[in-house]
Amino acid sequence: METIHTRIWQEEAEHGNAFAALTCHCHGYEIYGDLHGACKLDRVTAP
Repeated sequence: METIHTRIWQEEAEHGNAFAALTCHCHGYEIYGDLHGACKLDRVTAP
């Protein structure tokens, strides 16, 4: 499998599944823990 390296993005794959991310970091912030957890919107409702 080809590996792509960047200076702003770092991703660690789940064990046994290369297509599922265990962690995702963008500029040092853990996307799903730090940024997604800080989101104030709980749900989106249709008008």
